[in-house]
Amino acid sequence: MLKSLLNPLLRTHPEILKQYNQLRKELAKKYHHDRVTYTNAKHPFIFDVIQKAKLSE
Repeated sequence: MLKSLLNPLLRTHPEILKQYNQLRKELAKKYHHDRVTYTNAKHPFIFDVIQKAKLSE
């Protein structure tokens, strides 16, 4: 569900894509042995981006 909302935003907003990629790199280093925490740590960024996109519609 989140991917279907996030991916179009990433394709059309290169600055968000850059931020997201940086976050993923940082979290991968921090949680390289804990996939669940890595995934959960991305959620605040994803929800924030989706919420801002909804508000700007």
